[in-house]
Amino acid sequence: MTLYLTEAFETGNHKGVLYPYSMGQVGSGVTMCRFVYYAMPRDEFIELTSKEDPTEEEEERVISSETVMCSVFSIDGGRGIPELIGTVFENPVPEEYFTKIAEAGDVTFYSYIDQKKTGEYTASLEPEYASDFTGLQEAFDEVLKNADYYVPIPAGTELVGTALRFDTVDIDGNPVNSSDLFKENQVTMINIWATTCHWCIEEMPGLVELNHELAGKGAAIIGICADADKKPDVCRSILEESGVDYLNLMPFDNMEETLMTDSFPMTYFVDSEGVVLSLPFIGAPAGLDMSVYSDAVGKLMQGEEVMPEGNGEPPMANDAGVFRVTVTDTGGDPVEEVTVQFCSETSCMFGETDEDGIAEFKAEEGSIYTIHILEVPDGYEETDDEYETSEEYCDVHVVLQKEA
Repeated sequence: MTLYLTEAFETGNHKGVLYPYSMGQVGSGVTMCRFVYYAMPRDEFIELTSKEDPTEEEEERVISSETVMCSVFSIDGGRGIPELIGTVFENPVPEEYFTKIAEAGDVTFYSYIDQKKTGEYTASLEPEYASDFTGLQEAFDEVLKNADYYVPIPAGTELVGTALRFDTVDIDGNPVNSSDLFKENQVTMINIWATTCHWCIEEMPGLVELNHELAGKGAAIIGICADADKKPDVCRSILEESGVDYLNLMPFDNMEETLMTDSFPMTYFVDSEGVVLSLPFIGAPAGLDMSVYSDAVGKLMQGEEVMPEGNGEPPMANDAGVFRVTVTDTGGDPVEEVTVQFCSETSCMFGETDEDGIAEFKAEEGSIYTIHILEVPDGYEETDDEYETSEEYCDVHVVLQKEA
């Protein structure tokens, strides 16, 4: 969905922080996006959430200040609220907490507000933040009514049911053929990571333990370091420091295009013939809870379907007559003066983001264009990630990390 925010949401017009979390697929044919409110000044929020090693007190400060102001669900197949509740919620919730807001194809969109929890949250706040929260919640209702909605396309959809075939080498230079690799186990978990990805590294000790648990059960983990061809020594150092003893591979030819590796970590599950069994799991599990992976392996070995907790955002269609690249930081603020490269198969265009973080490119529909970030302003990390458009006019969202 594309939201058109009103003046109420402009920095300086409210006291707290409203932050969107795209959760991706949360059930069969169901997607979810949360809009979380933090009752704290924006500068403090950015400072605390940017720290790599926050103290327990700092973590508690952020957690205690937050609540889900509103969630937006989509459900396909012409299904309604009862099916949505049965798919997503473990316990029954009142149907009056849901409001139908739009339709796109056979997909219906609902807003969801837990009135009991938000009421308790508001009552616990200082008056200035209680008023701010209530005002934003009312203003957001109007924003949702005026938004544009599209049929969700989960990342990796076209890969499910197809077989991966590749040749590469492991990090020590030994040749590896995917067919030989996958035939050893009923299920192989492929964890794709990058040396610049903090959460990739954080989840490695848990993956080591999980791989030991899977040994002898017909399942195993392999890693692929997406930038090992550029940073082999850094890759090996990270694996050594993290105690990783499962096989890690160098990236194979056309891996980015084959596996759409524009987010890390990204985890696929394949069978003994290399057939992709589910949508990719994007990002490390919440709380680094490895049971998310182990449960998935167990279900797949029993022939059951699994559904990732979240997925990256695909390009979103627009009717602007141009391709737009929006660049924000991890706090959701637009980043201007970012140099963007926009390429067809034969030529490239260049643009710079404006004060809204947007760079526009006039190009014909019907082709998929690739996008690279060439230069970023001071204070932001460079990125080698590649993004792709759809064949129709669309918006592509790029998130930049701030330098530590």
